[in-house]
Amino acid sequence: MIEHQGITRISAIILAAGSSTRMGLTNKLLLPISGTPMIECVIRAAVEQDFEKVIVVTGYDASGVQKVLAPFPVQIVYNSLYDTGMGSSLVAGIEADLESDVRSDAYLIWPGDMPFIHRKTIQLICSMFDPESIIVPTFDSHRGHPVLFGARFREALLNIPSDKGARTILKNNSDSVIECPVEDAAILRDVDTPEDLY
Repeated sequence: MIEHQGITRISAIILAAGSSTRMGLTNKLLLPISGTPMIECVIRAAVEQDFEKVIVVTGYDASGVQKVLAPFPVQIVYNSLYDTGMGSSLVAGIEADLESDVRSDAYLIWPGDMPFIHRKTIQLICSMFDPESIIVPTFDSHRGHPVLFGARFREALLNIPSDKGARTILKNNSDSVIECPVEDAAILRDVDTPEDLY
């Protein structure tokens, strides 16, 4: 269970919309890791935590991803603009949260191609939540993912250009960034090519 210091509404937004062009014709999120589709590995790790919501943003091959997600208690959001870039998926995830009856106090932005992150790493990041801060995990002094944004940064996230990620927000709010050292190299390990699976 996540301990988040009185904040009870931390939601995970899992980005699963990309077309994985470096994988060729294969949707990398459906590739097996020890027999389990990559995106399912991420979802299983997320639903084991005490998140207010787990929002999964789909796009490319949405039907294939949705079949994998069907057994899990997640909110699926289709981003029709997925081919314009990651920023559009971030916006779709935040907008989905705003459309619900309860708004989240923070968002853990988690790329769907990062299936190896330890459960304890997620717990540690969320335990450091501060309403005025952005929590960024680091390994060996290198920043990685997922990143926790307080709701203070909601408007900034909603205004990310479609073809950009959240890195600009970190750059523009450097005084609000808190680094969270972890013993988990997987925060730096995304899967872009078949070789990255091994």
